[in-house]
Amino acid sequence: MKVEGVYTYLCENCSTLFGVVSRFSVMEDKVDTLTCPKSSKKVAGCMGEGHINYVNHEKRAEIITNETDEISQLPELLTVEHLAAC
Repeated sequence: MKVEGVYTYLCENCSTLFGVVSRFSVMEDKVDTLTCPKSSKKVAGCMGEGHINYVNHEKRAEIITNETDEISQLPELLTVEHLAAC
């Protein structure tokens, strides 16, 4: 599991709420005011901070053939190769 920090910003101009991921517990990454991605004005003030947890999953290699007729036999995530084989 990986933990990252996140700062939450609110734009004073258009009320857009957005987050910026940073290194966890690194105060130097915090900026008091950022440019809003929607209004393009530097009026978004930092209103909170927290953290996110996530797990990196290993890529699974699954092979399907043209003989596969049932959807239940297909992998969760189809690749370009899967579609080309159809």
